[in-house]
Amino acid sequence: MKNYRAIAGSHRSAFTLIELLVVIAIIAILAAILFPVFAKAREKARQTSCASNMKQLGLAVMQYVQDSDETYPSAWGSDVCTQTWRQMVYNYVKSADVYRCPSNPAGKDAAWDPAAGNGCTARVYPQIWQSYSANSNSVNGLNQNAPFANGNSPIALATIQAPAQVILLTEALAPYPDASINNTGVQLFAGHTQQTNLLFCDGHVKSMRLSQTINETDGGGSRTNLWSIDNTPLSGGNFSNAQTVINNAYGVK
Repeated sequence: MKNYRAIAGSHRSAFTLIELLVVIAIIAILAAILFPVFAKAREKARQTSCASNMKQLGLAVMQYVQDSDETYPSAWGSDVCTQTWRQMVYNYVKSADVYRCPSNPAGKDAAWDPAAGNGCTARVYPQIWQSYSANSNSVNGLNQNAPFANGNSPIALATIQAPAQVILLTEALAPYPDASINNTGVQLFAGHTQQTNLLFCDGHVKSMRLSQTINETDGGGSRTNLWSIDNTPLSGGNFSNAQTVINNAYGVK
């Protein structure tokens, strides 16, 4: 005769509803804890990739400088054969993707054909990503002594007094090649966990909060103005405009 009691005793009961809810709650708590960690890790990897791209662009700019009587390219083309610094240094980069930060939503600029009816050497530049902008002299009447000029007056390498303390390239959102810190039309990018990558004139890349890059003539504290070739503090309206640019980068209205 079969032992029905033994068979019945071997049957395992299913999870109760309470037990399932507890398991689901534990999984939800772990996900809430781990997802931000994973997001930060992913952003850190993108930030590192961005810094590597900026480093390569810095090497390209310095090669251009050495081939151009030790003068920096202009932010905007000095003649009709070149459009912006991006095209001027492209021959040293050879890849449009180097101009892209993985975290920056800025798109590509238009393809540029300098030989279209203007007598320039035939060359068609590809569409280039616009994640990075040159630290340039301001437009609209504002005064800033930056490494990149606009037009026909390139800045000489010898004028940079402390290359390790002068910004060469910054991250930006606006579809322009230059980023004057005191021009309120500029849209800087600070999407690496509230920081931005900055390339300096000596070739090193550093991640910083934008608020650490400016100093005011009156009461600027111990910070250095990193946007001027001689580190001269910003004054008056220029400092106020720079604060507006930085606030906008962090979404402060």
